[in-house]
Amino acid sequence: KKGNLRKPAQRAKEQMKILQNRGLLAASVHSKYGDNYTMIGAGGGDPGQYARIHQLGGQAGRGLSVTLPARPYLPFSPDLKLQPKAKKDLLKIGTEHLRQAANV
Repeated sequence: KKGNLRKPAQRAKEQMKILQNRGLLAASVHSKYGDNYTMIGAGGGDPGQYARIHQLGGQAGRGLSVTLPARPYLPFSPDLKLQPKAKKDLLKIGTEHLRQAANV
């Protein structure tokens, strides 16, 4: 056996979104900001129970008998530090807004 998928199966595989069934967790991502803070989070309602375990990994299931690996989807590390690329992108956006406000 070559191990190749037939064309219909390959097309289906290419269209699949990894770890996404109905998109509820992705749709639950939200942000909030003020003069001196920015918050990024996910959850609330049904997706809330999955948000933390997907981001950080940990024990789940009956009796916490299953160990799930972390599958981060938000731009921060387990110690709640913003990932370097996200930090760079946010600083770029903020700088551009300040330039526009100052008409520079």
